[in-house]
Amino acid sequence: INAEYGVFKEIRGWIFFFPMKLCLLCFFVIFFLFRASCLEPLTAEKLSGLNRLTGFSASKDSVVYSANTWDPKTGKTVSGLSIFPLNNPQQKRVLTSPTSGSDFSPSFSPDGRYVAFLSTRTGSSQIYVVPSSGSEKTVVQLTSYEIDIANLKWSRNGSFFLFTANVYVSCGNFSCTAQKDSLLKARGSNTGIVFTQLPVRHWDEWKVSGKASHLFIQGVTLNKNKSPKLSGAPFDVMDGLDADTPTLLSGSEQFDSSWNDNEISFTTQIINASTAWTTGWRVYKALIENMQPTTRTDISQTPARCQNPVYSPDGNYIAYLCMDRPGYEADKNHIVLHNRLNGLNTVIAQTWDRSPDSLVWVDSTRLIAAADDDGRHKLFLVGMTGNPTAIIDSGTNSEPIPVPQTNTWILSRSSLSSPLDLWSFALSTQISNLTQLTYLNREALSSIYLPAGISFEYQSAANNTRVQGWMLPPFSNSTSQHPVAVLIHGGPQGSWNDAWSYRWNPQIWASRGYGVLTFNIRGSTGFGQAFTDGVNRNWGGVPFIDLMSGLDWALNNYNWMNRSRVCACGASYGGYMINWINGHTNRFSCLVNHDGMFDTSYFYYSTDELWFPEWEFGGTPWQNPEGYSEWNPSLFVEDWQTPTLVIHGGLDLSLIHISEPTRQAEIS
Repeated sequence: INAEYGVFKEIRGWIFFFPMKLCLLCFFVIFFLFRASCLEPLTAEKLSGLNRLTGFSASKDSVVYSANTWDPKTGKTVSGLSIFPLNNPQQKRVLTSPTSGSDFSPSFSPDGRYVAFLSTRTGSSQIYVVPSSGSEKTVVQLTSYEIDIANLKWSRNGSFFLFTANVYVSCGNFSCTAQKDSLLKARGSNTGIVFTQLPVRHWDEWKVSGKASHLFIQGVTLNKNKSPKLSGAPFDVMDGLDADTPTLLSGSEQFDSSWNDNEISFTTQIINASTAWTTGWRVYKALIENMQPTTRTDISQTPARCQNPVYSPDGNYIAYLCMDRPGYEADKNHIVLHNRLNGLNTVIAQTWDRSPDSLVWVDSTRLIAAADDDGRHKLFLVGMTGNPTAIIDSGTNSEPIPVPQTNTWILSRSSLSSPLDLWSFALSTQISNLTQLTYLNREALSSIYLPAGISFEYQSAANNTRVQGWMLPPFSNSTSQHPVAVLIHGGPQGSWNDAWSYRWNPQIWASRGYGVLTFNIRGSTGFGQAFTDGVNRNWGGVPFIDLMSGLDWALNNYNWMNRSRVCACGASYGGYMINWINGHTNRFSCLVNHDGMFDTSYFYYSTDELWFPEWEFGGTPWQNPEGYSEWNPSLFVEDWQTPTLVIHGGLDLSLIHISEPTRQAEIS
């Protein structure tokens, strides 16, 4: 074999001459076909049993992280902490290993000598510490509060812990909340609660009247041996404020401490008679004196949603995200700089047509913002002037944190073919050395079929607009045509990104032999605000056309797809679209509706978030009945022909009462 030609001998003696590049191509094709024949499909049980990264923190020389593991034999999830040196991630070791409960929310002390974390190992979620050089034998419990706490952070200067707890607003301490909880529990089956305002429920839980999630600070000092100990009692930063921090479905990203620990800033949702009609989360700052907050100031300066404050290293600014339009949860997030010296707010990167969901300072003149963009969740470098530039533009990238006293950063990354792992990169004027640090599921997935997502784009018949999507090829050694699963995302303002999921994971369908198609139709995020707004008051219009155009394109471009065996599946808004499809086309062989809206008017009268249907359908059902009837799937039931599987959980309190999907299932 020389540089240009290779000689291959067939078993029967024939001799062929090929250009070297063609030989290599043939070799790799044969290799991967052989490897595919040896792979196994991804099952729901295997997916559920993977290690899930849940949190991480970095010191100047180490990274600590928590990961959940579900045991199919016991049905229980366990979680411990692991730690590794930054200069040698292969030297990972177990830091904590509880025999019961879970350890989570790790946070390094500023000097890196200790790790604080939350654990339920005694049945209640409390604060523990362990030396970063220690082990399970050196774990020490710091708190024994009478109630559970969550969302732990060690302040930047190390003088206090920040955490949240569900308390009664009228109570001044944890004992009062614990006593009221005990009285409520003692009532047994007499569980009636009087509510005088919405919301009374959210997502999968009923609220308790008078109770809210508040932010607390707990002083920390050092023992003679330099180990941390508590100083004084915890103090409610939001004392007397009927409000939630973090807001529902959010976490510790919604609050931060200044670099000298003299101030904290937090996101909160005020609870009052208007809460059901507003999306207006507020950003407050509170001065800290003697481990107690004094002056509390709302810095939002707008009735629209604001969130996720972070302090600049020089202490001059608080950067946070803010929308323009009240009542709309999917408006574009702007980056706002609050000047702590004069109280003025300034918006930067105003012409950037993407909506970031997190911020972190690089130095006092630059930030890193994470945002959806063209089917990926990218990291962008943001200066005080000009538009942001993408620094990591593949996969899904989240939670970048700086390694103290270095130019190294740690982040979590995933893709359609790989679960969440920790990575690092170096950043000065440009990014370099993007490196994977952990391989939490390398062994478990080594023999699993996990094709990379293939991005495509097409022109929709609605306004000839560009639409992006993803395709996954099926798990099969057959050359015949394969059935197709069309997956429709929820929101409607969401997106199908190059990301791993433990919910609707497209790989599950691919492993069952389906070619998988996902389309980022109108309403999707990451394609400009006008594209996202395209679903407003148009639920079954342009998005439906985008979907049908995408399916046409795929069937015409992938000959192995069987156009007579196509199933559409969707959840939430995707479930709504399934109902809409059923009344407007019979091109699908089957439909799957997971938690989908069936009747738009009924939805208005059953939700606790009235701002949502009023924005999406243009008012109330009595003010604008046409806005609801125009896109109401229940009005087209007489045209339903396609076999439909309806799936709905009894605790899906955010969408609709269980009687509604039951009615829909009877119709289907």
